[in-house]
Amino acid sequence: RGLRNPYRAYYDAPTGRYYIADVGGNDPDTAEEEIDIGVPGANYGWPDHEGSCPSPCTSPVFAYPHNGRDASITGGFVYRGDDIPDWPDFFCGLGNTVADAA
Repeated sequence: RGLRNPYRAYYDAPTGRYYIADVGGNDPDTAEEEIDIGVPGANYGWPDHEGSCPSPCTSPVFAYPHNGRDASITGGFVYRGDDIPDWPDFFCGLGNTVADAA
């Protein structure tokens, strides 16, 4: 419930988190791209809210404005490598997105 367009999802086995890349609305001036953590029974707010939403809705762990075009979130993965020391355990979204996965 409450997801607009969950394009892709990623299950992070070490943490048990289920990351959902939820593409924002059709109005590029107000659309928010979201990374949500999948929780059974959660309501993520759509169509009443994009991005952060009040209780009892579940807000995304990360959201960013679409700002026109070419910015939708289409999936991602959690990075756990040593090559980028500033990014330990980060969700790397496909579509111009990096968010702390912790």
